[in-house]
Amino acid sequence: SMSSGLVMFMVQSTISTLIKSHPGLSPKRLNYMANNILYENIGRLKNRLQSTITVLKLKGAECTYSGFGCDLFLFRSETNDVEIIPVVNTPYLLAFDNGIPESEYHENTFILKSGDILLKVSDGITEAPCQGSHRLGMFESERVRELLIKHSTCSPEKIKEELVTAVLEYTDNNIYDDITIVILKKM
Repeated sequence: SMSSGLVMFMVQSTISTLIKSHPGLSPKRLNYMANNILYENIGRLKNRLQSTITVLKLKGAECTYSGFGCDLFLFRSETNDVEIIPVVNTPYLLAFDNGIPESEYHENTFILKSGDILLKVSDGITEAPCQGSHRLGMFESERVRELLIKHSTCSPEKIKEELVTAVLEYTDNNIYDDITIVILKKM
């Protein structure tokens, strides 16, 4: 909808401005600052909309993240398995409440090793409806996990193509939500 598009534009411009004006900002501090700015701006809309967000900061092999909603999928080449990492470092969705103290925002860190793959998808993937009906089920995290293991030797572009193809087949091309996919592969 128009409101959702406007909110995403506001989120992107707020995050971009904060990063440019505060180099070295930690993911948790970025979420805290963005939440307070966006709460005020989004409050001007007729419908108060919130957003999930995950802020990732890469420094060498170290990946620090903070956010709320939509898990991270971390393929480990050493074990040929995927860790599903819940993203619950902030108390609520972005722009939900501006009275949350900064002390309630957290971040976590993990190390990416050679051959590891970090995958972040929006709920448009994990909540994609089976044959267009949520009553029949959703695509869910386990399918994402299995697909990432199966295609772990592929390029990020090929993994994305396989994931989108699988979701479109599962839903019979009935997509009702936006789809966002971010893939990082450590070489």
